[in-house]
Amino acid sequence: MKRVFGKVEAVFDLFYLAAGLAIGLWLLRSAGESMARLLAGIMALVLAGGDAFHLIPRVRVILSGREEALRGALGRGKQITSITMTVFYLLLWQIGLLLFAQKPAPVWTGLTFLLAAVRIFLCLMPQNRWQDRYPPISWGIWRNIPFFLLGAETAAAFFLARAGRNEFRVAGHCTELWLLSPSGALVEPKPRGGDADAAQDLRLSLDTGHVSLDPAIDSVHAGCFAPD
Repeated sequence: MKRVFGKVEAVFDLFYLAAGLAIGLWLLRSAGESMARLLAGIMALVLAGGDAFHLIPRVRVILSGREEALRGALGRGKQITSITMTVFYLLLWQIGLLLFAQKPAPVWTGLTFLLAAVRIFLCLMPQNRWQDRYPPISWGIWRNIPFFLLGAETAAAFFLARAGRNEFRVAGHCTELWLLSPSGALVEPKPRGGDADAAQDLRLSLDTGHVSLDPAIDSVHAGCFAPD
């Protein structure tokens, strides 16, 4: 059963990468003069391209069983994926700046880039020991703190500004593609002894439903967004 599931995972990984590449190229070709659509295409390619560094070695492990021989590639792939997911959020924020009717105050954009810089810096530290069989859990927690805050800030901004804007569907669909990404905690197997990336890279989905804002949320909206 484990062997069959592994082959199913390999097929899903390859399908996800192909779908991400196809969606990214389609968005680029159909962007026209839409900067938001152009950025969405780049965002999809960054996501699929970064995940490929981790998923292709995983597929090789599934098909060959040579986990130890490919451990270095797996670890380096996780590191690259962690960085490209951070870049994904920066691109998503830039799309928001193009679409928001009310622009966030400049301090929020500054905070977004600060959190991304801290996250990337932590991902580059050798203490992560990406290529170890059991990387330290503590560093997995530390590098995910700014990533969680970055995701929370971006999701909150889109939630507060999304009402009546059909253009948010472009960013929403790219985010849905990211949530399907098999390189994160949703399908990452947990090896014995724990793995810092068994809960790799906390993910927040954007609320694209039609939820009315109550007075409490409206008051937060007024404080977070500056008038045009």
